[in-house]
Amino acid sequence: MKQTPPDLLVSYQPPLSMAYIQPLIDSVEASGLSISIEPRPPSGPYAGIHWLIPTALFIWVGKSYFDGFLKEAGKNHYSALQLGLASLWPVFFGKKRLIKITAVGTAGKIPLEAAKYSLGISLLAEAGPGLHFKLLFPDEMSALDYNTAIALFFDFLQKYYSGNLDPASEARLGAARRVARTILVTYDASNNLFVFLDPVQGKAPSELT
Repeated sequence: MKQTPPDLLVSYQPPLSMAYIQPLIDSVEASGLSISIEPRPPSGPYAGIHWLIPTALFIWVGKSYFDGFLKEAGKNHYSALQLGLASLWPVFFGKKRLIKITAVGTAGKIPLEAAKYSLGISLLAEAGPGLHFKLLFPDEMSALDYNTAIALFFDFLQKYYSGNLDPASEARLGAARRVARTILVTYDASNNLFVFLDPVQGKAPSELT
């Protein structure tokens, strides 16, 4: 029997432990929410595109969260999820961050553009059959920009799942490069919008409003 994917998946590996993510879990636990906690063993060396490397913590938000659970639970749970994610900012960002994940490789092998994004945390969401969005966070990111990025990403997902994206965004999404079943997205705070990242060229060729 095919297993139904959870509404929310929280996957982590050392140096993280449950203590770091417990505030998130406490915020989102609610009756009827299908949530899965997945500890992963320490990973070895990766060979491949830097932006596609699994971050130490990633949170998978299923389409079912928006289409099913949220309609029943209401906006209070949506606010609780955002609050729980906000609790992770001091873990991965800021001068007093608790966890710092760095890439180690041969000199010149890690492009500066690629290395500027956090290897500590990312958000993933369904983008279609066998395809997903991955929201990358700049490694140097304020709490305000971090929370704004999450709120706008969720707003985008709601419009995407309901078929309410504007034509311009639909066109840019259609032009976004897909690598390893992934569409990479990041928040450009200077212009207050999202961009689709090209993992092969290391560029941001298209914008998402």
